[in-house]
Amino acid sequence: MTEGSVVYRATQLGSQTQLGDMMNALSEAQGSKAPIARVADKAAAVFVPAVVGIALLYFYCYLAD
Repeated sequence: MTEGSVVYRATQLGSQTQLGDMMNALSEAQGSKAPIARVADKAAAVFVPAVVGIALLYFYCYLAD
């Protein structure tokens, strides 16, 4: 078929389709963090500076010898 016309009738808005539902669910999932991720972030906020501080202290002691 190389010529003719196509008639398309939309019965729902884009946000009311299954694809729209999946996009909404994906947006909600990306906007929230899992509880374990929050715990990991809090632990990293303490652990990383402590490790960097220990490394700097060790480096200073190494240079002092």
